Order: sequence, then structure tokens, then C-alpha cells
Amino acid sequence: MEEIFQANLAPNHARKLTFSCNAHALPPGARFDMMVEDDGTGRSWKFECKRESQANSFSFSGRQWREFAKSRINASITLFGNGNIYIIRREDEEDMEGRESETDEREREGCKEVRVERERDREDVETGHGVREREGWNEVRVEREREDIETETSCERKRAGRRGQNRERKRKGVETETRCERKRGVPRGKSGERKRKDVEMETRCERKRGCQEVRVERKREKMLRRRQGVSERGVRRGQHRKRKRKGVETETRCERKRGVQRRQVERERETRLRRRQVAREREGCKDVREERKRKDVETETRCERKKKDIETETRCERKSGLQRGQSRQRKRKGVETETRCERKIGVQRSKSRERKRKGVETETRCESKRGMRRRQSRERKRKDVETEIRCERKRGVQRRQTRERNRKDVETKS
Repeated sequence: MEEIFQANLAPNHARKLTFSCNAHALPPGARFDMMVEDDGTGRSWKFECKRESQANSFSFSGRQWREFAKSRINASITLFGNGNIYIIRREDEEDMEGRESETDEREREGCKEVRVERERDREDVETGHGVREREGWNEVRVEREREDIETETSCERKRAGRRGQNRERKRKGVETETRCERKRGVPRGKSGERKRKDVEMETRCERKRGCQEVRVERKREKMLRRRQGVSERGVRRGQHRKRKRKGVETETRCERKRGVQRRQVERERETRLRRRQVAREREGCKDVREERKRKDVETETRCERKKKDIETETRCERKSGLQRGQSRQRKRKGVETETRCERKIGVQRSKSRERKRKGVETETRCESKRGMRRRQSRERKRKDVETEIRCERKRGVQRRQTRERNRKDVETKS
């Protein structure tokens, strides 16, 4: 795991924390969400990371960052990353100071031992073994460097072991806290355990005091009742008898009230039934008259409906006949229009064919013209090449003649 950055959280960092780190260690982009796992609790957090205007400068913000930072103010945090996996580790000031002091002391002790060994080697080289050559000094230096590297690796292994032990302790502490929370619902941490223990002690003391007070009151009541010559059982029995007697009296009163209410309800029902019967008898005569009138009206309406139905049927037949004739005419006209359209379509197709044929002919003509032009251009180029060759030949002959003349002139002069 590569260490990305380390910071001490202050109260003003609860809203936003700006830090600087290697830009390649974080994902690309101006603003992105980064999933971070807490090394102590194992919980995953989603921080909103933003790239600031300064070079290699970033910032954490968001709701989960505020929640994370508020519970870790005045603590040191370190962010580690390996690819897309990010782990954040929390270390309090006391733990940091204690570890730093331990590591400093151990490093000092190791440095002292290394210095003593080096001084011994120098004394042995200068006094006992004499002066060595340069090759011997090189071997000593190599051995010293190897020993320094081994001491550094051993120190790093010890630190890694301590970190692993601290992680296991934190994990065990978190497990114990979760168990306590499940059982009692007390907050985590040493302070939470102390508060829980204090609350338990207070509740126990209050219970003891309450029990003692109750016992004293009971003893006092017993003494008073014994003096008066009345026992607790007698008082309870008398109370039960009074309650039973009162209950029986209330039951009888309720039954009487219920009986009166039932009688009233029955009387009201009887009166309602009588009124309904009288109303039905009166309505019976009216219903007979109304039924006769309704039958007469129904017969009249039936006759009228039959006449109207016959008239409507004749009208519908007439309309249907007209509609049929109209539909026939429409079909005939539609067939005529279809034939006309087909004729037009055939003429258009023939025209399009002629146009295509003419286009093909024009294309062939253009291609033939282009071929003629290409041939002419080729012949012209060939003729130009031949004229150039002839000119070069003539120039060569002229150059030879001039050379011979010059040679002859030189010979005549000599």
C-alpha cells in the first residue's frame, strides 16, 4: 500500500479538508466520488473529492466526510492507496506520541550500537591489524552498508508487526464494543464503558435504597396494624367482600337498565310495524288504480311504437337503397380513377426508362470523348519525349564537334 497523504484533523476541517499529493495516486477527473475503507472499524465511506486550482491539490467534502471528520477531530489520519482500493487509518495524538517516542528511542539505541561497532572496526584497523589497502577498505564499507540495510529492514519489519498488532487490537476493541452495544445499547469507546458502569452503579444504589425504604414502610404498617389488632389478611378479605358486594349491586342495576331499554325497543318496533301495515293498505288501493292506468297507457304506446317502427323501416329501406346506388357509383368512379392512375404511372415509367437510356448513351459518349482525349494527351507526351531525345542527340553531336575542333586547334598551335 502506498501512502498518499497524512493530515491532522482540526475543527475547521470538518466541512472541507484540502491536501496535496501525487496526482497519479488518485483517479482522473475534476470531481469524483471516492470509496474509502476505515482500517479501524471496517466501515466504507463515500467522500466527494475535488481537484483544486493549485497543482497536485485536492479536497474532501460532502455529508459522509462531515460525519467522518466530526468524530475524529484532533486526530491524525493517513490515506493509503493501491490501485482502486483506498484505506484510511486513524491515530490519536497520544498514540502517535507514544509510538514516536518508542520508535525514536529504539532508533537511537540502534544508532548507538552501529556507532560503537564502527569505532571498534576503526580501532582494529588502525592499531591491531595495521593499515589495510584500498580493497580492504572497500570490503569494510560494503559490509557496513549491508549491515545498515539489514538494520533498516529489521526496523521496518518491526514497525509493520506493530501496525498489524494495532489493527488486531482495534478490531478486537470494535468487536467488544459491538457486543456491548447489542446487549446494552451503550456508545463505543472507553468513555462509553465508564459511563455505562457508572450508570449501572447508580441504578443499583437507587434500587437498594428504594428496596430499603419499601421494607421500612412495610414494617411500620405491620406494627401499626398489629397494635390495632387487625391483620393484613382480614383487611384484604374485607376489601374483597366489599368489592364483590359493590360488583353485584352494579350488575343488578345494569340488568334493570338493560331490561327497561329492551322493553322500550320492542314497543317502538311494534308501533313501526303497525304504521307500515296501515300505509301498505292505503297504498294498495292506489297501486291497483295506478296499475290499470299504466296498462292502458302501455297498450297505447305499443300501438304507436309499432306504427313508428313500420315508418322507420320503410325510411331505412329507402335510405339503404340510395346508399347502395351511391356506393355502386363510387366504386365505378374509383375503378375509373384507378385505371387513369395506372395509365399515368405507365407513361411515367416509360418516360423514366427513356431518360435512363438517354443518360446511358450520354455517359458512353462522354466516356468515348474522355478516352480520345487521354489518347491524344498520351501521343502529345510521346512526341514531346521524342523531340527532347532528338534535341539531346543534336546537342551531343555539337559538343563532340566542338571538342574535336578545339583538339585540332591545339595540335596546330603546338
